[in-house]
Amino acid sequence: MIEPRPWRPPPGGPAGPTRPARAVGAGPLTRAGGPGRLARTLGAVRSGRRWRSLPAALLAIVLPVGVAVVGVHRGDPATRPAVRYASAWLASRAIGALTLVDGVSAEVAATVPVAPPGSPFTVTQQGRAGYVTAPPGPLVRVDGATHAPRPVDVPSGELSALAGDDRYLWGLRRDGGLTRFADAPAVPRAFAPPAGAGPGGAGPAVTGSAGSTGGARRLVVTGAGPVLVDADARRAYLLSPERGEVVHELPVDIGPDDLVSGVPDGPWLLAVRPADATLLRCEVRADTCSGRTTLVGAGPELGAAVGARGAVFVPDRGAGVVRIVDLAGGPGAATERLADPGARVELSVAGGVVFLNDPDGPAAAVVAADGSARRLVKYGGAPPAGPPATATPPPTASSAPPGPSPRPGPTDRSASPTPSRTPSRSPTPSPSRTRTPSPTPSTPRNPYLREHDRLVLDDPMTRNTGRWSNDNDATGTCRFASDGYHVESSNGHRFHECYGDLRVEDFTYEVRFHFGTARAAGVFVRQSGDGSWYFAMIGRSGTVWLSKGVAGVPEDPDLFTGSVDPPDPNGWHRLAVTGVGDTLTVYVDGERVGSITDGQFDAGPIGVFTDGGRAPDGADPHGETIFRDVRVWRP
Repeated sequence: MIEPRPWRPPPGGPAGPTRPARAVGAGPLTRAGGPGRLARTLGAVRSGRRWRSLPAALLAIVLPVGVAVVGVHRGDPATRPAVRYASAWLASRAIGALTLVDGVSAEVAATVPVAPPGSPFTVTQQGRAGYVTAPPGPLVRVDGATHAPRPVDVPSGELSALAGDDRYLWGLRRDGGLTRFADAPAVPRAFAPPAGAGPGGAGPAVTGSAGSTGGARRLVVTGAGPVLVDADARRAYLLSPERGEVVHELPVDIGPDDLVSGVPDGPWLLAVRPADATLLRCEVRADTCSGRTTLVGAGPELGAAVGARGAVFVPDRGAGVVRIVDLAGGPGAATERLADPGARVELSVAGGVVFLNDPDGPAAAVVAADGSARRLVKYGGAPPAGPPATATPPPTASSAPPGPSPRPGPTDRSASPTPSRTPSRSPTPSPSRTRTPSPTPSTPRNPYLREHDRLVLDDPMTRNTGRWSNDNDATGTCRFASDGYHVESSNGHRFHECYGDLRVEDFTYEVRFHFGTARAAGVFVRQSGDGSWYFAMIGRSGTVWLSKGVAGVPEDPDLFTGSVDPPDPNGWHRLAVTGVGDTLTVYVDGERVGSITDGQFDAGPIGVFTDGGRAPDGADPHGETIFRDVRVWRP
């Protein structure tokens, strides 16, 4: 007797894709007849099943009750891996807008008007949100998911400095106290001037993702907490994020003209001294801080430093380059010229990715620790100065409004398909969400694994090249359109899969997807002839699976289950899997989510699939996911 075994509901409740009972049946799974192989593996098909005994039927009734209880434990947020947001809000003052740039693709994802063109506003990032300071107006928050601006009930003129990280936005008030901002519905919390941190006083109205730059009193954010720097007293005060109190005091060789910043990923305070082109790095919980590193080749026109991935990055404005200091003691580096010499470029960090920006011009870039950089144009005009950019990886999630568009070329990846079959009215978004292409070479670089540097498949999936096929017409359809490859389940089946003809062993496999009307989207790799493979799947709730099925039976429990922030259901996202030997790793929108080690399957074809159940309530089992821009690299 074969008994059905239901899957537990995923974290996030009904908004996420549900996993139905295991499929049953003996023998190999073939393309002809019966449900699709992936549908059998994921347990999507209930129809046509014969109950072989009364106990089995009773079991199917009783088990779902217990399943709901187990699902609560499975949604425990303590098991959630840390996944950071790798896109940055950059100031574009000439057009009065914030520009959202994706750190993996080095492309513009959105442009949000926030001020009159030419206004001298500044921007600070906290998590996914951008905060705009334009005294005497209010502080304005631009949501990272909807891109909608809204005023915060705090006049920006009351704040002398802002500093943000993934958790909080901190404001230094002109009375010397602090205000801590968090995402709604949390109310901003005001702290009195911290005792022992020197007298209150107004500082410069400047901001940055990791803190303020010049002046006597500065506020920065480090991985150990916010730090208040008093340049007159030559002291740095580490503050409690929960109470705003001084928890440690450190003497520092920092003067009023030094440019101070923090490292959100580590307990480091940074100070650039333009007068002698030196860099000071202090561990904020240490008892002393001394010693400076000379920035070889740099002149006095320097900007505030940022730290990421074991390196410190310093903008050399006089030369239009970025100087890089290896914190492990390795040789330093410098980028190519990324901006016009003399431009007041700034650096910021989001999700461990370093961004260069000219707030008064169109130039921007994503900078790596080895000195390579990918330049882009934030808006209009010619490409920025300098030699051709290095290879540009594929795009990330886009918030561009859906609508059919032609296949993007090598320098135009702005297509945004509609998730439905019927044309929709042209939206008039406010704020505008535009995608400005960046210069790209003919061969995209692998943004996940450098050792997989041979691109073997680069398919926009907008026309039939003969490389993709429908697994089973009885469970759904796979069709090409100008906006991508539409995978739709039908005839009462929730899951439907489509196959590629490319076999992979060690690989990097990436695809862009739009949820469309489905609850989840996924890919599979190393498929074998008996219905066995590895698969990665993400649901609307942000639940991510990386597991396998063996001869039509899924692994239970899944080899890996994690979660990310719920993806924008109306945007494009990227799902990627890498395979190196027995280790497979899943990525969502360029960020690593988790890995498994399992050596059962070493080679096989790739594919894509949809999990139906029309969103949001899933009452209809059918659903359609759109895929495009499949890329596969090999060693």
